[in-house]
Amino acid sequence: VLLIYLGVLIAITGVLVDFIVVYVLNVRFKIIKEEQENSFLAFIVFYIIGFFLISVAAYMGDLISPIVDGSGVPELKSILSGANTYKYLDFNIFFPKIIGLTAAYGPGLSVGKVGPMIHLAAILANMLLKRPEFKHLDKNYATKRSMLSASVGCAVCVALGAPLGGLVYSIEIVIGHFNATNVFRTFFAICWCVITMKFLRFFIQIDPQKQTNYPDYQLGTDIIAFVVLGLFIGFLTVSFLKMSLKLVYLKRVVKLAIFDRFA
Repeated sequence: VLLIYLGVLIAITGVLVDFIVVYVLNVRFKIIKEEQENSFLAFIVFYIIGFFLISVAAYMGDLISPIVDGSGVPELKSILSGANTYKYLDFNIFFPKIIGLTAAYGPGLSVGKVGPMIHLAAILANMLLKRPEFKHLDKNYATKRSMLSASVGCAVCVALGAPLGGLVYSIEIVIGHFNATNVFRTFFAICWCVITMKFLRFFIQIDPQKQTNYPDYQLGTDIIAFVVLGLFIGFLTVSFLKMSLKLVYLKRVVKLAIFDRFA
């Protein structure tokens, strides 16, 4: 049940952020179209709105807390590594983070939303664990860690539209120690996240200005080069890992001065 709540809430947050960002962009472009006769006025209004929104985004960190600034991913990695920095997951940061993200992303700044979405998702996961009905799970560090990992997967799914990418990234971000059972938990939460996103698209129309349309890919002989490249990289990766394990074992068995230099 906790994973369902987590996936649904993260999906709602992601769709809400996308809707606000696209709405702000559409309003700014609409002003330009309406003021075609006076291009200088349209230029001034366009950039004044952008400057105002960027100022709001910068002011969030100064007004509320410096925690609002940045992506939040390094702090989350520190928490998953065992650091007691749960103040970064305080729910008081949630709404200022949304305002800062939309105010920075809406004017068209080249800033990514994956990091802030991961931070928002981790805040939601921590908030759910603080609820009375789930408070017994908050005392279990392994469960809390798995919930934060699942929130990362859902956040990447919402931000990039890549469910499997979110699953892989959730493994990568907790690479220090990863429990195999977390894969199913993360995948289950991502499934509910995708279902909620698809459901909300029927009611909330997000109309971007331009959409990239790719032509249909025609399967040709060039696919052979990609297959060979994948096989070569896979072989190289496995060889590197095997060699690393052999060197670690050799260092434990054989006592040489050269190994002490790299200790």
